[in-house]
Formats: sequence, structure tokens, C-alpha cells
Amino acid sequence: MKSFHHLLAVCILPVLLAACVAGQPDKLAVATDPDDESGIGGTGIIGAITGFGSIFVNGVEVEIDDRTQLFIDEQPADNTGFERGDVVEILASEQRGITHARRIQLRHEVIGTIDRVDGSRFNLLGQTVLYTTQTGYVPQVGDTVQVSGFRDAEGLIHATRIAPDKQKRTLLRGTVHKTGNGYFYIGRQKVTVRNNPDIQTGDTVRVRGQLLGDNLKASNLTVMRSLPFGEDVQRLLVQGFIQKQSQGYRIDHIPLTPAGNGTGVPFTTRGQQPVRLELRRDTRNHWIPARLISEKGLQRGNPVPVPHNAPRWRSPAMPGFPGGMPRSPGMGGRGGH
Repeated sequence: MKSFHHLLAVCILPVLLAACVAGQPDKLAVATDPDDESGIGGTGIIGAITGFGSIFVNGVEVEIDDRTQLFIDEQPADNTGFERGDVVEILASEQRGITHARRIQLRHEVIGTIDRVDGSRFNLLGQTVLYTTQTGYVPQVGDTVQVSGFRDAEGLIHATRIAPDKQKRTLLRGTVHKTGNGYFYIGRQKVTVRNNPDIQTGDTVRVRGQLLGDNLKASNLTVMRSLPFGEDVQRLLVQGFIQKQSQGYRIDHIPLTPAGNGTGVPFTTRGQQPVRLELRRDTRNHWIPARLISEKGLQRGNPVPVPHNAPRWRSPAMPGFPGGMPRSPGMGGRGGH
């Protein structure tokens, strides 16, 4: 297997962080001095599966064995099969030039019942999903589906995979944009909660619960940490939309700190395509964009089953929410099978 730096096809693009100009792309500054190419060590990987050998995500071939812990939306899973388009969060390490997955978590943006289909988009749980024929599913009103994908700056979910959900679950992952006493909103969906937990506008959360009329009554709530995968990870390979916030930028739910003397990754926050970035953590626990990972050379392939015997891990309880807020793995995910 090729080492990490041979697997990553990268390009670094010019000029430093620029202010927003109508009709012009912004530029997010990246470091000018990428560190050595000695391997990825403890690394977090967030992205859609593009191929199989083991699995390929963001240009890296990741090996899976019986020691790999597997989770689906925070729930331990004994065995599963991966499909192209599944969005995964991987805690990986490199040994002798081979990248091994220590933990893999499959995640969904939304699981629920479709209430409207309009051309190349459909609605469920107050969210709008954009899809193409590549997702491999033709949505119908009344279908209960699992949706994997990425959200853009307007909150639209760009689906990478859609599949039926036989268990008829209800799950929603997204950014809180409005809060009140005992409730908050993700997109157009109102979520009601017990014990009024400390949820703030801008938090990224995952909710399981029951849809009662127009309200999603939460039975389990998880807040995504801005420092994913724990303290040991120094590098992230992340796929997603770069979004502007009131105090900067983020990709996925991870705040970005532009490099002070770097070049720039040009992007727009409207109508853009998701990008793949390499991020590095500085001494202040800030994530610095280091490289833009090229689309060229990403591996493609057919789905294969992955035999698995994952140990059961359960998160400590958050008061009022069974299953609680995970602390140690620091990984997002989707509901268990």
C-alpha cells in the first residue's frame, strides 16, 4: 500500500484570507509550510466512502480488522457492510505505512418519513434533501429513509446515499438556529426537550425521538464537540461545505482558524460543492487549514460486506436523555441497526 502522502493528491492555492465581495469567491488562508510527510499518526477522517480495497475516504485507503470498533449513529454495531456514499467518521493511526481504523462511525444527517417530493429534492423532518441518480434511490412520499450527505451554508442536505430504513426510526443531525424554553429548531423542524439542556444557537446536535404532530420530541440528544476524536488527534481530513459564521468559518461542525501567513483556498458559501481539507491542530487547539485534497485519484468501487465484531461501548448519560452525551470517543454517527 502506498504511504499517506502518495495517496493524497493535493494542491495548495494562492493568496491570503480575503473579505467577502459580491460575486467573488472568498479565500480561506492555509498554512504555507505543511509539516513533513512522515505519516498521519493519530488522525481523524470525516467523509463519504468513494471506493473499496478496505475502504477509501478522502483519498486514504483505511484498513479494517477485528480490532476496529464500529458505531452507527453513536450505537455500537456488531457487523455491517459499507456502501459507496456512506459518510463515516474514522479515528485512524498509521503503522509501517498502513493506515488502520481504530474506530469507525457511520452517520446519517436525517432518518425519517418523506412528506414531499419535488423534482430533484424532497422534504422530511423539516429538512430539504437534494439528490441525484447517483444516490441509487428514487424517493416516494411515505417512504422512511436514511440519508447520508453534507449540509451547505443554507442548511440543504446534499445526499451522497439514500436507503430505506426498515426500522422506521426518527433521527436528525444539524445546526441549531433558534432556541427557546424547552425547544429549539433544526431547519424548519421544532425539537422539544426535557430539563431545558444548555443548547445554544450554532451548536451541532443529533436528536433521536418521536414525531408528534409538527414537533420532534427528543428522547436522546448529543451535542457534537468542536474538537472531534479527542485530544490525541493532531490532523483531520474532512469533507464538507465551508461555511461562514459570525466569528469565522467552519467545515462540518469544526471551527476553522485561517493561517496568519498562508495561501488561500478559494470558496463560495452559496451553490458550492463540498471540498476535502486537511486540517492541523495548533497549540491552542485551533484547527488550521493545511491542504486542499484534490478530487483526482479518489478511488471508486462497488459495495462490499465488512465482517465485524465490535465491542459494545456506551456513552455516559446526559441528565434527562437516555444514552446521553458521548465524551470519550468524540465521534458523531447515526442510529444503531
